[in-house]
Amino acid sequence: MVCNHYGNALTKYPTAIHSDNTEKALFYYNEALSIRQAHQFPFERAVTLLNYVEACWHVNLANNGSNKALFEEMVAKTQEALALTSDENIIDEAQQQLQKLEELKQKLAEEDQLNQNISSQN
Repeated sequence: MVCNHYGNALTKYPTAIHSDNTEKALFYYNEALSIRQAHQFPFERAVTLLNYVEACWHVNLANNGSNKALFEEMVAKTQEALALTSDENIIDEAQQQLQKLEELKQKLAEEDQLNQNISSQN
C-alpha cells in the first residue's frame, strides 16, 4: 500500500533535477504489484496497474530502450486490470486507457507509413 501511495505522490511532484520521478514511481508501482497478487487483492492490483499505465504516459522515452516494449506493457497491464474486477470505475478507466493506446497505435502506424514513403522517394 505504501509503495502505491508513494508512486502516486511521485507522479505529482515537480520535475526533479537529479532524478526522474516517473521512473521512481514505476519502480514503486512494480514493488506494489509484486505484493498485490491478483488472487488476493484483485481490486487493489487493478488500481495499481492503472496507476502504472497512467505514469507510463509521462516516461522520458529518450532514456528508455523500446517504445514498442513500453506500449505492449501498457496494453498488457490495462487488459489485466480490466479482467480483475467488475468495478465500473476501473472498467471505465481501463477502457479509456485502451482507447488512448489504440489512438497512439494508429498515429504511430501513420508516422511509420509517412517515413516509409519519404524513404522510398529518396
